[in-house]
Amino acid sequence: MSNAYWVSIAPWLPSGYGQQTMLQTQQIAQDHNVRIGAISGLQGSPQPWQPPGGELIEVWQVRDSLDFIEQYVHFRADFAIALFDLWAEGDEAPDLFKYINQAPVRLACWMPVDCEPLSKPDLFKLRGLGDCVTPIAMSRHGMRMLRNEGFKPLYVPHSIDTELFKPMDDLKEARLKLGLDPDEFIIGINAFNSIRKAWGEQLSAFALFHSRHPNSRLLIHSVEQRSADDGVNLLFLIDELGLRDCVGFTDQFSYRQSLIGPQFLVKWYNALSVLSLASIGEGFGIPLIEAQACGVPVITTRTAAQVELAPHGWLIDGQSYWNAYLSAWHRIPNVARIDEAYEEAYQEWRSAETDRGVTQWRARQQGVRLFAQRYDIRNIYDKFWKPALAQLGAK
Repeated sequence: MSNAYWVSIAPWLPSGYGQQTMLQTQQIAQDHNVRIGAISGLQGSPQPWQPPGGELIEVWQVRDSLDFIEQYVHFRADFAIALFDLWAEGDEAPDLFKYINQAPVRLACWMPVDCEPLSKPDLFKLRGLGDCVTPIAMSRHGMRMLRNEGFKPLYVPHSIDTELFKPMDDLKEARLKLGLDPDEFIIGINAFNSIRKAWGEQLSAFALFHSRHPNSRLLIHSVEQRSADDGVNLLFLIDELGLRDCVGFTDQFSYRQSLIGPQFLVKWYNALSVLSLASIGEGFGIPLIEAQACGVPVITTRTAAQVELAPHGWLIDGQSYWNAYLSAWHRIPNVARIDEAYEEAYQEWRSAETDRGVTQWRARQQGVRLFAQRYDIRNIYDKFWKPALAQLGAK
């Protein structure tokens, strides 16, 4: 049994990394001693955290490199696992690793790679950390990019609880609970408010699609506007495209105050006809797996990690885009191709043709559910985390 020090977002926050912290630390705590260092979501004194039926874990605030090293030593950690965007360390995230080469720290970075090749900020960070760090790729794409630069990464994909994220018995019931029309074709986007999520391209494609199919609606699970350099005022964009009457947002007060848990998301996904995540690059793309676990087909861009997460969905081609900050390539999805994918999904959704008594749409729903079950938290822990933790503890 090792002492594992997990550094990321607090486990009670509903962000992607917060939810992964919640799931993964509870699994790891079954076999190891775990402490969580929270770079966001906690201020002041440490506090105990225990979800229903789960293990009791201490959560400590981590503000800087000194906190990180002192807590690592105080906990007598055998290794630390950091889950956040490595390139953001010292910029958008705390400066955690400033003195790491002067301290007895073994570090594993569970890091996203959403571009090609590996971004220069990630590359320089990893080289600067030297032998004290082991990268953990969360996608096969990320593993290839890391290997191309000479690193020897471990591989552990993100995972979800497919016993929670699953199809509801009645689509009509799912929609009525959210005040939606059971007969509409509903497209959903669950994404952080950032230019990287290709909001302009996806909403432009929906405007084209909706002009042909007025029985369609777009649901957005995100914040309406975000005052940051990479934020998008979605209300302005919706007005510009004339979509105010057919686009709905998750309750903004609840979203901003982090009051929305996974139980709401299960209902939200089940109310959709299809999920659209045609972003310019994903390090993993958790909504793709969550939606498919609920039996919802997905549309995403043919780039980075998305390709491996949507074998039964629609993959969108686009134009390569040089990200000057990362010094790497992203891919901007083509608006016409997104529109075509929406149209193909719609036609399949409304078709009554059957094969052996099952419609093509129903067969697709069953296929995406079966695929998503590969990423169940229990499967991923046994297959990937256990050997990775054994290797980290033995180094």
